[in-house]
Amino acid sequence: MKSTHAAFIRIPLGTAAIILMLATALRAQGPSSGDGRPLSDLTWSQRVVDSTLSRSPDPKQFGSWSYPRGLYLFGQYLVYRRTHNPRYLGYIKDWVDAHIDAEGHPDRDIHALDDVLAANLLVVLYQETHQPRYKLSADIFRRRFDTYPRTSDGGFWHATVPSRQWQLWLDGNYMAVPF
Repeated sequence: MKSTHAAFIRIPLGTAAIILMLATALRAQGPSSGDGRPLSDLTWSQRVVDSTLSRSPDPKQFGSWSYPRGLYLFGQYLVYRRTHNPRYLGYIKDWVDAHIDAEGHPDRDIHALDDVLAANLLVVLYQETHQPRYKLSADIFRRRFDTYPRTSDGGFWHATVPSRQWQLWLDGNYMAVPF
């Protein structure tokens, strides 16, 4: 007999982030519930978040400061904004707090535009909590652009590692635009 339990499917974090962002942004209708009512995108986005939090309950162990995690957690923030579930925001805050000190210094140097995407979380955490450390940290990321390497026509390098110097990547615009 086939199990009627919902099973979690393991998908890469970047893919989960894209699904979460699309589900939140598009408000697409999903399949119907058992009583015939359609499941809204909110239900699907909550399922993505709840599934991720059940697989990674400790935000300090969720992984390093990186664009896939930043992208995913920004999607989780959008779900928080719709649900006001304090667990969702608390998880984001605890993850960010694991990567910045009390003065806002990140636990890594900023050597790639990919390093900047997760800094979007600093902006929303400052808006939500008004804690100065998040503004101080966002300011550090913003000031990095004052000295960040550029091409001869002013474009930001994708990264400072030798294999990516002088390169312009389209996604670098997405990563860095808020700053």
